[in-house]
Amino acid sequence: MPSYRVLFDEAHSEWTSIASDYRAFADDLRLRGHTVESHTGGPLTADLLANFDVLVVGTAWGDFTDAELDSSQQFVISGGGLFITGLGWSWVNPDLGQTLDNYPMNRIATRFGLRFLDDAICDPTNHYLSANVCTPIFSSMAIHPIASVLMIVGGPITPCPIERLSGTPQAIIFGDEDSYSNKGYYPVATNPPVVMAMEYGAGRVVALGHERYLTTDDYDGDGNPNRDDYDNAQLGRNIIAWLAEAANRVYLPLIMRNH
Repeated sequence: MPSYRVLFDEAHSEWTSIASDYRAFADDLRLRGHTVESHTGGPLTADLLANFDVLVVGTAWGDFTDAELDSSQQFVISGGGLFITGLGWSWVNPDLGQTLDNYPMNRIATRFGLRFLDDAICDPTNHYLSANVCTPIFSSMAIHPIASVLMIVGGPITPCPIERLSGTPQAIIFGDEDSYSNKGYYPVATNPPVVMAMEYGAGRVVALGHERYLTTDDYDGDGNPNRDDYDNAQLGRNIIAWLAEAANRVYLPLIMRNH
């Protein structure tokens, strides 16, 4: 098994930390022989990112400079993997001037033609909490390495859908035929996506519409962490593995011949 180098950004008021709610996620990667570190202060620079295969940014509320966004984008173009989680409905507050456009996670996501929306994915027939249809259980998935061996992803969590603005992002995990988003971005039968993925330059990007699928929180108090509900933990492994593969691919130069 190849060894990956994974950096979790914690310098921009992220909602997650490998010292707390992402500890099990990080430890699971380490048990598989991967190097996992956190970035807790200072900017994201090209020199820093060059030491890693995958960058994880977990629902940040602190802003990123344009230089940091440029460095992160170039990291992916050059073959790195980027895993971003976001929750648009948690941020948007017109009274405070907080919009989808200035949401820190969307400032990253839009660099790659993606956007986290400010509504929730709901499913009237397949949901985790009986009193909340917006805790969907996902079993509709694309044929893709990220979905390998997964049967169900879900839990007591209200995720946001992800919008494709441009480029070639693919919906990997999405709502079924009667699911929808509750502000109308995705009407019934449009299969709102909770996971999207794409190739970008020589690298790859994955977006997930809620960071808590992979944390040690126990939202329903049943004694099982959210990440241990259904196949959530395996989803995290698959995402990191698929992203890291890009950094380990060998590219041969294209030789143009004149005839």
